[in-house]
Amino acid sequence: MTKDHSFPRDYLDNSGRDDLLAGGVKIIPIETSKGTFRVWTKRIGNHPTMKVLLLHGGPGVTHEYLEAFDSYFPAAGIEYYCYDQLGSYYSDQPDEPELVNLPRFVDEVEQVRQALKLDRENFYLYGQSWGGILGI
Repeated sequence: MTKDHSFPRDYLDNSGRDDLLAGGVKIIPIETSKGTFRVWTKRIGNHPTMKVLLLHGGPGVTHEYLEAFDSYFPAAGIEYYCYDQLGSYYSDQPDEPELVNLPRFVDEVEQVRQALKLDRENFYLYGQSWGGILGI
């Protein structure tokens, strides 16, 4: 007996995506009380209604440990987004201590969600540690 481990044929089809030439990476401007900064996101896969935005711990940690989802989500056909919060790894790291507060980070997640066109019809939020607090 054999199992079919294939995922939807269009899961890796990036045609027409605005992040096509960047390998799924998109830099998103974030408006703050101290100006506009940029955060890094990366999309993996395509699915019209099954998308997950991954929120890492910290603040100041990176998305890297969440790359473990690479071992599971593609096989399930789930589209997902890694994202480095402001002050983390690939994102801007402003020397502005006033920006390190819960409401500002929650607002950042909302700005990222809107920029990625994620809404209640098509996405789920996964937060781990600090990211879980932001998700709540």
